[in-house]
Parts: sequence; C-alpha cells; structure tokens
Amino acid sequence: MVRMQTAAGTLVTAPASGLTWSCPQPETSRSAIGPQCSFPWLKADSRSVREAPDGKSRSTMRPGLITALERCAIFHDLDRCDLAAVVGAVKPRSFAARTDVFIEGGPCQGLWILVAGRVCLYHSSANGRKQVVSFCTPFSALELGAALDGRAFTATATTLDDAVLVLLRRSALLTLVRRCPLANQNIIDQLCADVRRLDLATAVAGLKDARGRIICCLLQFAQRYGVPIGNGIRISFQVTRQNIADASGVTVETVIRVLGELQRQGVVATRAHVIEIADMARLRVAGTCDDCLLDCGYSGPACGDAGRRRYADG
Repeated sequence: MVRMQTAAGTLVTAPASGLTWSCPQPETSRSAIGPQCSFPWLKADSRSVREAPDGKSRSTMRPGLITALERCAIFHDLDRCDLAAVVGAVKPRSFAARTDVFIEGGPCQGLWILVAGRVCLYHSSANGRKQVVSFCTPFSALELGAALDGRAFTATATTLDDAVLVLLRRSALLTLVRRCPLANQNIIDQLCADVRRLDLATAVAGLKDARGRIICCLLQFAQRYGVPIGNGIRISFQVTRQNIADASGVTVETVIRVLGELQRQGVVATRAHVIEIADMARLRVAGTCDDCLLDCGYSGPACGDAGRRRYADG
C-alpha cells in the first residue's frame, strides 16, 4: 500500500491491483465526502476515474462503464464510489466478431466482463467438435472461477458479434473481495448459480435423449434470453442450428429433424435464425417437463432483464 496525506484525508493506492480509494479524515462530515461506501473508511478517488495510468483522460467513457458494471451480477448494489474504484482499474478492449478473447487452457490474467456484444463459451475437441457452455450476453462475467483461483481458463471465449469487454486484473478483483463484503456475497451467489447451471447441464446430457436435450436447450434459451411477444417468446439473438447442436451435444442433422417436427406442429417458428416459441405449454409437454424430476426452472416464463442479471454467465 502507498499512502499520501491530502487536505481531504489519506489517499490509499494498492499498486499491484490498480485500485485507488481516498480515506477521509475521521472529523470530515459525510456530506463533505459524498455517498457512504459499503466499507465506510474507503472512498473512490476521483483522479482514478478521470485519468488512465498513462495520464491520458478517459472521462468520456468512465460514466458509461460505471453504469455497465452496475448491471453485472457481481457488482449489484455496490456503492458508486466502490464502483468508481473498480472502473479506475479496468481496461476496456474492443474485439471483432469471431475473435478469441481467451482460450481453454490459457493463463488467466483476471476477470473479463462483457459490456457489449455476445460471446460464446465452449469446450472443443481435437477433431473440431464443440460443446457450448454458455452464450454470454452483455454484463456477464466470464470464467469467474478462473479469475478467482488464478488457474488456467476452463473454456474458450469467442465473440459472436463485434464486442467490447473490460478486464479487471486478478489482483484488483482479490482486493475488492477482501475489502467489500457485498461484492463477496455477490460473487458467492454467482458461483452458486454457475455450479447449479453446470450440474443441470450434466444431468440433462446424461438423462435425456437427443430430442429431450434439444427441447431443454430451447427452454433454457427462452428462460435466459427470451423476450415476450404476444402469446409467445422470441429468443433475443440469432441462433443457428449448429449453435443448438453444440449446446445440446447432438448432431446438426438431429437438430434439423427435431426443429422441423416442432415447426410442423406449430410449436416453434424460425425466421432468419431467430427462433420464436409460439406455444411454451406445448413445448414443455414435448419435453416431458411434467414428469421430469430436475429442478431446472427452464419451463417457467421468460426471465427478461431481471433473470438475465440473476443468471449472468461468466
């Protein structure tokens, strides 16, 4: 830690993490120092928000980054001064579509957070087959477990569209964990959601046949990414048959056959790779949801924004 005495108090910088806070003097009133931090003796130093480490101004992008990070699950309900300290440590980066952000087995330098665009997390085999872990939408934290334990990435992250991500170095993330109990709880909640999702994916892969896995995939997409339209639900981004095959662990020919059956029955419709589920009740029946013992929640209504914040991936 580096400490510097100022008129307002003590400026504290953790050089290894890049996080900077200003610690006000005990006699300073709350009204003089702004909103109360979640850890009271720390307050974000405004210079860390206005300037990059190279001294160049980045004030135009920082307010937008604070707003974006507020919508990421691990930063929910953090005080603005806590968020400002985090924003001062992140590095926004742009990626073209179909670009690898990181690769499975590669070294993890920190936590990647998706700000704009879409990213696919997946495993791949030597023969080129893929197993999709998740389609990540904005405000998702990618590979949170690897960022926390510092081990290699367990999946590859590839952009599906032009995307913007920010990198929070592991040292900065661990500093936040040590100093902010609310962030700690948010991280625990996110890790629990990730473990639950992966456990359900394993159960579906082992207990369902190919048709059941495809229907479960569609129900999952509706739950996590669905937008209500009339009496149905539209998946909020383009999904190819190959995407569904990779997410379900089946061949693309099987996906074509099952989707064709569901289209003829009037259960789903596809237009320009956008899937609309016209009848959720009939899709649940086709997936034998009433007889299924898995507590997946995929057969419920579309989550919308609240659900996407709750179940954001990493």
